[in-house]
Amino acid sequence: MRSGKANGMVRNFKGIIENRDITRLRKPLYEFLHLRCGFIAHYDIYGFIQTYSEPKDFLGFCEHLRNVGLVIHECDTTDDYNNGYTAEEVKNAMWDILTSVTLDEIERETAIHYRNERYALYQRLKAEFES
Repeated sequence: MRSGKANGMVRNFKGIIENRDITRLRKPLYEFLHLRCGFIAHYDIYGFIQTYSEPKDFLGFCEHLRNVGLVIHECDTTDDYNNGYTAEEVKNAMWDILTSVTLDEIERETAIHYRNERYALYQRLKAEFES
């Protein structure tokens, strides 16, 4: 992609997906997501981040993008977005990033995360009741 705001959004998206960390979300990408990818605004960027910060919710974020959010619409093909980029070009770049990681990987990571949380709780309860 060419340099500019759209390229920054794609880099931002790549960092979010690679690190499984929605707290890295920046305003231009947030606006693109709720204006062009079918997400609701969740009041503001902070509400959006809070909504998708838990691993199971991050998985939902990725599933929404894969199933609905990155679908190309006729209005996405016009050259009216971010310094000569079309929304289609941005969505295609985001699709390439998202499909480089399988949802199975994210599901597995999510299951491990919650298993580890439950195990830590079990260990604390075990220590409490065995003392």
